[in-house]
Amino acid sequence: MKVYSDEKRKIFIHVEFNSLRAFQFYYEINIEVIIMNVGVASGKGGTGKTTVAVNLALSLNLDLDLGLRFLDCDVEEPNSNLFFGYELDRLKTVEKKIPNINYDKCNFCKKCMEYCEFNALAVVPDEVMVFDDLCHSCGLCSMVCPEEAIKEKGTRIGEIKTNQIQKKPKKTNEIDKSNEKTKNSDKSIPASDNEIEFYEGEMDVGRVMSSPVISELKKQIDNSKLNILDIPPGSGCPVIEAMDNLDYLILVTEPTKFGLSDLKNSVKLAEAMKIPHGVIINKSQEDAQETHKYCSKKDIPIHLEIPNQREIAELYSDGVPFITQMPQWKKKFRDTYSEIKEKIEIEVN
Repeated sequence: MKVYSDEKRKIFIHVEFNSLRAFQFYYEINIEVIIMNVGVASGKGGTGKTTVAVNLALSLNLDLDLGLRFLDCDVEEPNSNLFFGYELDRLKTVEKKIPNINYDKCNFCKKCMEYCEFNALAVVPDEVMVFDDLCHSCGLCSMVCPEEAIKEKGTRIGEIKTNQIQKKPKKTNEIDKSNEKTKNSDKSIPASDNEIEFYEGEMDVGRVMSSPVISELKKQIDNSKLNILDIPPGSGCPVIEAMDNLDYLILVTEPTKFGLSDLKNSVKLAEAMKIPHGVIINKSQEDAQETHKYCSKKDIPIHLEIPNQREIAELYSDGVPFITQMPQWKKKFRDTYSEIKEKIEIEVN
C-alpha cells in the first residue's frame, strides 16, 4: 500500500492486490482534506478584501480544530493586524542581491550595462553606478563579466513579522514597551494558543520592489494547515507573486461600475493563472444586478453578499472585525468555506 498526493495536495491511497491468478487489482481512495491556500484579492484598494480575509479567518479559527495561518501579503502597507491586534515581533529581515563591483578587477568594458535588461547599471568614467531599486537580482551581470569583477551582496528591503515568536518574561525593572509594534525577543514562553498564526511582510520606506518581500513571506506557508493570504490590490507583479500556487481565490468586489471593471481584470488574471475562483460582493445594495449578470455569464459563484450597513462600517472604522459583534455572520463565512472546498473537489476531479 502506498500513500501519496498530487500537486493539488489531494491525498490518495494506492492499494495493490496480487492474486494467485497472476493479475493485479488497483484501487484508489480519495480522502477529503482541508489543506488549502486561499487568497483574498480585489481589483483595487478599498473594496473590502482585508475585511473579508480577517472575518473569514476569525470565523474558521478553532472551528473543528482547523489549523489556520494568516499571511498579509499586502507588503507595501500591511493593515490586517489593525483588526487582529497582535503584538508582532521581527522574524527575519528580507534582502535582495545587488551587484558589488571590485574596482581592482573592473576594466569598465560596459558588458554588464549592455546585458542588463532593467537598466540597473550605468558605466561612466572610473565608476559603475548601481541602481538598487531597478535591479531584479538575476545575476546576469556577474555571469557576463569577463574580469569576474562583480559579486553579489545583500541589501535590506523589508522584514517579516509574526505573533508566533515565543517571548521572554519581563523583569521587574524592565521598561514596559508593550506599545511597540515590533521588537526582538528571546524564546521561552509560547504565544497564546487562541491566536491565529499571523505573519506579515513589510517593505522598508523608500523601497519600490515588493515581490521579493512577498516571496519571502510565502515561505511561511504551512501545507499542513489552511493558509489565508491577504493579496495586494490590483493586477500587477506583486499580485501575481502573491497569487502563485493558490488553490482558490476569493475576489472581493463592490456593486459599482468601477468595481465591476476591476473585477473583470481580476477574473482575467485568475483565468490566465488557472486558479479556481469565486466572488464576494461587499457593500452590496439593490444595484448589484450587473455584478450578478456578469458572474452568471462567466459561471462564477457568488459566495456571499455583505450589505452596505452602517453598523459594519462603524465597526470597521473602529478596527473591530464585524463577526465579533454580529456572530450570525460566522456561519455565513463557514458556509463560504464549505462551498470553496466543494468547488476545489470538482476542479481536481
